[in-house]
Amino acid sequence: MSTIIVCERRAAKGLDAHVPLILCGDALYDRDLDRFFLDLPLSGVRSRHSLRAYAYDVAVWLRFLDACGKTVWEATRDDVSAYHRERRLDEADHRIMAASWNRAVASCRRLQT
Repeated sequence: MSTIIVCERRAAKGLDAHVPLILCGDALYDRDLDRFFLDLPLSGVRSRHSLRAYAYDVAVWLRFLDACGKTVWEATRDDVSAYHRERRLDEADHRIMAASWNRAVASCRRLQT
């Protein structure tokens, strides 16, 4: 199992400095995923808080997939169902609220398009 973390700042100027990147160990998780994050401000996601929320939602999804032995690009509908069970139907102290789930799904859905 890999260590997947969010780095909230990158060595860049302007808004790009606040575009998060996701690392796996000490390296970039995936170049295509990084391009997704760099393109978010161009598609209307400009708030630092929104960029940060996207990154953490996607990172949690990546950690789940990593535990299943998959990358983000190998995820299936069954993986989404299993993720839903774990995040929304698991024990009460680990369960997230519907609004948090909806935001996470929106982040991941945007990633897949």
